[in-house]
Amino acid sequence: MSTVAHGALDYGELARLGLTPDDVLDFSSNINPFGPPPALVAALREALSAPLLARYPDRECLAVRRRLAALHGVSPAHVLVGNGSADLIALLMQVLARGKRVAVLAPTFGEYAHAAALAGATVHVVPRPGWRMTTNATFTPAPDEGVDACAKRLAALAPDIVVLCNPNNPTGDYLPPAALAHLRQAVPHALWLLDAAYEAFCDSLSQPAAPSAQTIVLHSLTKDFALAGLRLGYLLASPDIAARLYAAQPPWNVNALAQHAALLALDALDWRAHTIADLLVERRRVEAHLHAVGWSPYPTTTNFLLLPVGNGARMRQRLLAHGLLVRDAASFGLPHCIRIAVRRPEENDRLLAHLGSPPTTT
Repeated sequence: MSTVAHGALDYGELARLGLTPDDVLDFSSNINPFGPPPALVAALREALSAPLLARYPDRECLAVRRRLAALHGVSPAHVLVGNGSADLIALLMQVLARGKRVAVLAPTFGEYAHAAALAGATVHVVPRPGWRMTTNATFTPAPDEGVDACAKRLAALAPDIVVLCNPNNPTGDYLPPAALAHLRQAVPHALWLLDAAYEAFCDSLSQPAAPSAQTIVLHSLTKDFALAGLRLGYLLASPDIAARLYAAQPPWNVNALAQHAALLALDALDWRAHTIADLLVERRRVEAHLHAVGWSPYPTTTNFLLLPVGNGARMRQRLLAHGLLVRDAASFGLPHCIRIAVRRPEENDRLLAHLGSPPTTT
């Protein structure tokens, strides 16, 4: 089984091109471009010491779990911290999906289906509302196939587990609570895995996802606080499910620096709020520019844009030659698209200048 393609810098590719990470502006990773919080970096630098590096970290992440529990209004027994969201996705599937029928609403992040298949689940890709899957496993927009069509597909499939990224990567769309409730009614006995990694960036959020006996909610501190290098994610679940997952998790799964950074990040919620507000203003400016010069980005609620360009791989290579890395969306089943993470205004201007206008057809 092949690995899943991802965004972010490919260090081997950069080496082959004679580039260093500092030579490239990364628009392929959906990370807050204003981070990490300066106070977090300074405090982490001050905390770095020989004793911190020499001793084992807290294997239960108790301090982090208590802070996250308070943030979400649950008890620490509902919280499990992991070495990034991808680590938790793999753990979830290994513990809960073996021999089960897993429905993944797509196009979406590739690790859900990959981890479920590795765990021995039967994976079914179900088009999410507003999308249609073609015979060659690619996706096209389908406004006429909404929540009802998706609910009927789920009811016919009767999966044990349903995976939904909300807001979704790479499309940026958000299913409001009423739509989600309609889908859940179609499969009342299913366990739902809701990936809320981009919830903090969503400008249409009406109600944060909450855990229950049939709902697991994934979160990431990587994206909103720009901590991708430390790998840090967490989930909210019923105490029973959280305990089952913890029993299967490798010991000392989250290192001491990551745990310390998590506590510092949770002291910077105001920083997150104002930087994301600025980022969403900038996203709207970028959207408006793209429309003005003739491009047609899909509607989004988040900090990234899905842009049809004809050939995503070719556009990625063209922009990379100028030190600009975008995400070729072929691995999502969208080979005609690139995904663009919005960065700082001056960086976005550089990308827009090289992107130019779509080619004219005669």
